[in-house]
Amino acid sequence: LSGKKGLLVAGARGRLITLPIPGPETHRVERRLAFEFHPDRSFDVERLSTYRGQFAANARGERGESSTDRRKGVERRVLELWPDATVEDYSAESETPDTAFVEKITARLKPIPAAGPAARVEIFPGAGDEIRRVPLAKRKTPVAYDHPMGIRYEVVLRGVVETAVLPAAQNLAGDGWSVRTTFERTGPVVSATWEATLARTRFTPAEFPEMRRFWSALTASAGVALNLEQ
Repeated sequence: LSGKKGLLVAGARGRLITLPIPGPETHRVERRLAFEFHPDRSFDVERLSTYRGQFAANARGERGESSTDRRKGVERRVLELWPDATVEDYSAESETPDTAFVEKITARLKPIPAAGPAARVEIFPGAGDEIRRVPLAKRKTPVAYDHPMGIRYEVVLRGVVETAVLPAAQNLAGDGWSVRTTFERTGPVVSATWEATLARTRFTPAEFPEMRRFWSALTASAGVALNLEQ
């Protein structure tokens, strides 16, 4: 109901009000990805997604209309990220005790080549596409988002080869937005985080350069990969 009109009932002082719009900490998508690499260089992926605020309401609405279509949409997204994946399991909980919508999907992928351009794995697959973009070249009207938002990826990769070099951490920020990444390694286990925060909801044409900076930061930070050549 954030941002909607409501009737404040207060006797003779009752009136219509606009309900406040919470910040990005309320409207969030949190994804936890676990990669498990096997000796034959095949690997399993488990993606646990937690939606909060309006993201949860949207997901809950889609599942209410058709749980089958919702599941197929999530499976289709996994196959867009990993075309050779075999989806093994899917589950969803429409409303947890803290009002979140939670989905989990697991998949198995074919072995990664030992050398060449394909001997790599993206650390934050799909993160750069989480926030909607629109063409700006000839646009004369503002770009508006429905609400502030935060997107966070927490990734663990197990069984990473010793030769893999971690990307450098990034900390990018502008007017009303920020994008941050972290990476650390303990033996064959690599942990990484990616977080994008958009606190503002409107960009006028004069502010499109700032929007382009934000979108560019999303792409650059989310596109990093681990080279797994042996």
